[in-house]
Amino acid sequence: MAANEILALCNEGVVSIEEQKYMSNVQIYPNPTNSTIAVNIENKANTKGYKIEINNLLGQIVYVNSINNSIDLSSLGNKGVYFVKVLDENNNVVDVQKVVYY
Repeated sequence: MAANEILALCNEGVVSIEEQKYMSNVQIYPNPTNSTIAVNIENKANTKGYKIEINNLLGQIVYVNSINNSIDLSSLGNKGVYFVKVLDENNNVVDVQKVVYY
C-alpha cells in the first residue's frame, strides 16, 4: 500500500480506540500509595476464584495472587505506575485501575 493510499484511508474518518467499561464495584486505595494498597469489592460473595494481577508499564506481570484485603507493593521493587487487574475465575478482566507507587 502506498503512502498516499494510507493517507486517503486516514482522511476517510476519525480513528479511535473505544475505552473498555468495567464494573465499578472495585475500590483500590489509597492511590497514590507509598506502601500497601487495599482492594475492596462490594459483592465479595461472588468473588470465589477471583485474583489480583499487577502489571508494570511494559505489560509485564509483576504480581499475581488471590484476592485479599491488602497488598504490600514493596515486593514489586521499583516505584512507579502499575495497573491492578481484578480477574474472575475464567481469567476475564473484571476491573483495571492505575495505581501510583511512590
